[in-house]
Amino acid sequence: MMILAFCLGGNLLAAEPEAIPPTIDPKPISLKFLILQAQEKNPRLQGVRLREKKSFAAVEEAGSWKPAQLTVTEFLEPIQTRQGDQLRAYNLTQPLPFPGATGLLSDAAGEAAQAMSEKRNWAERNLTAQVKAVYFDLWQLQGTPELVEQNESVALHITTLGGRERKLSKLKEVLAAQAQLGENGKLLFDLEQRALASRYHLGQLLGSNQPWAGKIEEPRLPQMSLKLEELLIKARKQYPPLKAQEHRLKSAESRSSYQTAKAWLPEWSIGVSYIDIDPADTGAEGKNAQSVTLGMTLPFGNSGLHAKKAQARLQEEVERLNLVDMQNRLESEVASSYSKVRQAYRLVELYDNDLLPPARQQTRLANRLFGSGRGGAIEALSAQAQLIALQVAQIKAKSDYLKALVQLELLTGLELTEAE
Repeated sequence: MMILAFCLGGNLLAAEPEAIPPTIDPKPISLKFLILQAQEKNPRLQGVRLREKKSFAAVEEAGSWKPAQLTVTEFLEPIQTRQGDQLRAYNLTQPLPFPGATGLLSDAAGEAAQAMSEKRNWAERNLTAQVKAVYFDLWQLQGTPELVEQNESVALHITTLGGRERKLSKLKEVLAAQAQLGENGKLLFDLEQRALASRYHLGQLLGSNQPWAGKIEEPRLPQMSLKLEELLIKARKQYPPLKAQEHRLKSAESRSSYQTAKAWLPEWSIGVSYIDIDPADTGAEGKNAQSVTLGMTLPFGNSGLHAKKAQARLQEEVERLNLVDMQNRLESEVASSYSKVRQAYRLVELYDNDLLPPARQQTRLANRLFGSGRGGAIEALSAQAQLIALQVAQIKAKSDYLKALVQLELLTGLELTEAE
């Protein structure tokens, strides 16, 4: 009796060949290495870091005084005075802000810069999460070619045997196995189609316009043991968008205080003048003149200043409401992500403990029965088809679990997956 080799031959479900990266490094690349590369080379992250530096440079500008103004007046016709004919005048004026103005503006700019730092922190964390998610996708896709080959081999043999079978009961088994193999083939084909897109995505995250070519290390599958209450506490303390919103609220409070004071407190200016006087026509020597001026800008009754004060107060309320809304949404997202992680892990355990072990045992038993002549080839091939389906689902379940952990990492700042 002929013994069928389940892992040989077959190209029944193969699609037209697609473009793949020309060379793939045979040595597996670690996730930690890819994260460091992305943090160094990603252009979007570099732009965020530059904007952070720009925001801190604006703090010094916000706390500075307005520049002094120097005016030189040259008279076309000398102006006659008792001191002599005035030919030109020099005026130097320095605007003075009201007391505390520069401090309030510096505080507002400083809080805005801190908010930008949190935005940079969020960009780094988000980039790390994206690299991890694509990495786990590629790990899932990396295991598909072998399963595709097995699935095609089983499909070829089941088709050959089905064409020779005449018993109705056996035909039903053949059709059921072919349906399962067809479903396996579609899932595997879809996974293969995603492989190149994922490689391009990873290349883009690494600052390249070419698909990343490399092999993925087998990731560890850590168990998430933290409780929801612990995760919520960590998220409230470590979520960069929430911390950035807190800084934006403080910045709005300082600007509101500044506009309120500006609407009521006068601003001053101090100036010095020097007037150049020529000798009179009689030959008498003229006397140059100096003067000191003190000016005051009165804000009382200025509708524009009061409008800015009202706008600043409204913006402060907007930022306060945004903070409350973000806190509520964060807690909801953490709870939802926590639920997804638990469900995903239970599904992984279901495949590992309850579904795959009996399927492997059934496949081994069917193969032994077929090899000893006490069982049919169709039964053995059907068991193999079911096992392939469960293996595909198991890989996807593990990848989904790891990506669910990545989402929870993004929200809490915890290291739940390992990047070694």
